Order: sequence, then C-alpha cells, then structure tokens
Amino acid sequence: MVTNFYFRLASDNENDVFLWSGRVSANGKQHSTGCDAVRKKLGVDKLPHHTLVVSEHELATGQWSPERIREATLPERATPKVKKVKAFEDVGMTFDQANDLLKKFGLK
Repeated sequence: MVTNFYFRLASDNENDVFLWSGRVSANGKQHSTGCDAVRKKLGVDKLPHHTLVVSEHELATGQWSPERIREATLPERATPKVKKVKAFEDVGMTFDQANDLLKKFGLK
C-alpha cells in the first residue's frame, strides 16, 4: 500500500506561506519507511536535525496542528535547560586551602 509522507525541514521555519517542505510516497505505513523515502529524495544518508516526517494518516486523524508542526521543527529547545548550581560541598578546595593542608601535615 502506498502512503504519502509529508516532511518539514528546520531550514524552512522562516517560510510562513507553505507548511511542508515536500511530499514523498512510500510503500508501507511505518514512520521509518517514510524517513527512508525522505532521505532518498533529499539525497542524504542522515536526515537533518529537527526534520519532521508525518504520514497522511496522522494528518487525517488530526494529530498535528499547523502550530504544532512549526513548533516541532524549531532548532532551539522549547524549554530552556536548567543549569545545576553547585552546592558548597560540590566545590573543590582552593589552591591556598591545599597549601595550608600540606603545611599542616608537614608535607611542604
């Protein structure tokens, strides 16, 4: 069975006129089959980062809205990564503290 797959590249995020970068047809309904067909059409071994591949069936069932499709291909993360703040115990000793410790035990 031939299934149509639509794809959107992250490089097309500035394009507000068209929602999809392209369409390919593939034998089978599996997502991996669609990705293989897109890679073949683009002539690459690996899909570019943040490339969205959606089957015709997923679109017909209403799983994807235009806003969600555009959001899925954004290169930056939707939620910023939280940087862990080091606690006092996590910070190693300073050079002066190490010298004082060596003098205390008579090693320096």
